[in-house]
Amino acid sequence: MRTIGLGVITGLLLAGAAPAQDRAERNLLTLAAGTVLVSASVDPARAPALIDGDPAAGWTTGTRRNPPPYSFVVELMAPASLSAVGVHGAGARPGGVTGGSARDVVVEGSATGPEAGFTELARFAAGEEGPTLVSVVPGTPVRWLRFTVEAAQDEAAPFIYLQDLMAEGRLTVPEEPDRFTGVFALSRLDLIELKQDGPAVTGCFSDNSGRSFGTVTGAVREGVAFLDWTSDQGVTGSAVLTRDSRGQLTGVRYRDRSRMAWGGPPAPEGSATACSDAPAATNPVAEALASGGHVRLYGIHFDHDS
Repeated sequence: MRTIGLGVITGLLLAGAAPAQDRAERNLLTLAAGTVLVSASVDPARAPALIDGDPAAGWTTGTRRNPPPYSFVVELMAPASLSAVGVHGAGARPGGVTGGSARDVVVEGSATGPEAGFTELARFAAGEEGPTLVSVVPGTPVRWLRFTVEAAQDEAAPFIYLQDLMAEGRLTVPEEPDRFTGVFALSRLDLIELKQDGPAVTGCFSDNSGRSFGTVTGAVREGVAFLDWTSDQGVTGSAVLTRDSRGQLTGVRYRDRSRMAWGGPPAPEGSATACSDAPAATNPVAEALASGGHVRLYGIHFDHDS
């Protein structure tokens, strides 16, 4: 678990907001945009930082223990027609380590799957600090991208650093009204159940091997669920979740200044949670109209002369 500032959490949530259903000309490779990290060839525990939208977080490994190259595969929410790909350089590092930011990078795309069908999109020398974006020729939309880091700025550097993966282009958010409805296995003993009604999401979850429980509420925005959770001990936090091409729930849960991976595959048939048998929410206005034909509503105001 790695600490993360509250301002970064806000930035991550806002990174998912855009008025149109077609996403264009912004970094698509963030969890808030529905991207999932599929694999990392080295130090996978650090690799989620490459798509967390946090400019202060990044991935690193020791070159003596793990000589390059290193590869990272990510999956977009939907096939995208890309206009540019790149990385965000890590810059100079504290402690006297210089020249460690990634330099030689190859980016490949696939419309087939995370392990096959890749063709090269770009090959470039990344800048030491800040974003390096390289235009790509529009072609067949791709859903999986593989980034391969071949060398650092200084090939003798004892560590290689990388801040973020980047891609710009256009994808259309899939229309799935029940995208998040279901029961998912968070672990062998813990479950989360979500119910989506339009953009609204409610649900509950178990924690600590079924010893504690909690509820979630939130909304789906452009195919990504932005949630608030509350435990039965009164602890609160937020979460960002998406679903990948296998139907697996993937994301992170935030508590105070820490975060943890949250999600899992669909639970076995018949799995149930504390909210599985909860009665459906009622509409008191509709019920009053159905039973009596009229209803009183308070607190409704009209503009002057409207």
